[in-house]
Amino acid sequence: MRRDEIIVASVFLVSLLVGCGGQSGGSNGGGGNGGGGGATGPTAGEYFWELSLTDSNLYIATVDQNSGHLGTPATSGGAACNSLGTIPSIAVTPSRQFTFVIDKCIVSIHVYSMSGPGVVLGEIPESPYYFTNDLASIAMSPSGNFLFALGTNPDAIYKVTFNGTTGELAQSTTTTISGDVRELILDPQGKFAFVNDLTDGKVLAYSVESDGSLTPVPGSPFVVPAGGLPVNLVITSDGSFLYVPLIPSGIAAFAVNRSTGALSNIAGSPFATTNQPFSLAIGAGGKFIYSIGGSSNNAIEGFSIDGATGALTAVAGSPFAMPSQIGSLTVDASGKFLYATLWATTLSESAILGFAIDASTGSLTTLTSAPYNAPPFPVDTVSLDIP
Repeated sequence: MRRDEIIVASVFLVSLLVGCGGQSGGSNGGGGNGGGGGATGPTAGEYFWELSLTDSNLYIATVDQNSGHLGTPATSGGAACNSLGTIPSIAVTPSRQFTFVIDKCIVSIHVYSMSGPGVVLGEIPESPYYFTNDLASIAMSPSGNFLFALGTNPDAIYKVTFNGTTGELAQSTTTTISGDVRELILDPQGKFAFVNDLTDGKVLAYSVESDGSLTPVPGSPFVVPAGGLPVNLVITSDGSFLYVPLIPSGIAAFAVNRSTGALSNIAGSPFATTNQPFSLAIGAGGKFIYSIGGSSNNAIEGFSIDGATGALTAVAGSPFAMPSQIGSLTVDASGKFLYATLWATTLSESAILGFAIDASTGSLTTLTSAPYNAPPFPVDTVSLDIP
């Protein structure tokens, strides 16, 4: 099968409790602009989901928007079994009414309503919804109309609709693809979807139609430069530039055609890194990008992003030395703070580091209140902003 060949078919989602998910009908929308689930909805503020390697609980911690201080993580009432790190396994509706979480232990998606005080999750009766193949990544359309999940073995992209009132998942369609696919991301406007093919060194690009169906972008798949292998993907907040950490080294940079979704290499790409990067984090303002990687993985590299060209330049002081090996990076919703999970080998080493980002230079300064408490053996954090 060619990579640009699309086969659309119905997928039957099986519910744990009633045997058939999403059969009650209702709206396919993601909930509009209303508040969170429950009578009060989640409490406004900035939070971090925190995921553990050994504990299936989905933890939540507050973020002080002034100081960057992380609160002590607490169980949210949800589960994120075997999430394993930096590929996103959590998606939240724009209304902050429902949260969707991949469960890699039982190959399913959990659906949780969100309420307060703080952020409290309650699983809907029909959840979890099972899939026939492994799930690697999940993304919510900015409009809140569709949920996309990347499946592997066999490879496919699921477009799932859901009831905006109850959160129940409904019938989905499947775009069958081939390749060693690992992660799916959407551009911030929800016009395009991108998937990395690790082994073949390519990025697949799709236009997202008004009904959520996917059409290959002309020229897709796009070859990663210098024979590199793309580990994952990040995109700037305006959707102009796409960045890909590469094996054996460097960061590939693409300009995104905002009309067609086509990718073109940015001059100078791939940009050199000290170590082989495996995880990138980019701020909401799209001015700076940060990388970790390599066998020792005890440093964070920072780069400024040229707003006109997308080219990368190392920021002053980069690479920034870390006390021990780092597992993942996350920039908070404000773009002011960067957090890194420590790759713990013992329970006592479980912690999260925090840094202030210089708004002018991108340089990092350790937060005075860091390091912060973390779930056992933390593997990832995901920013959540409740307006």
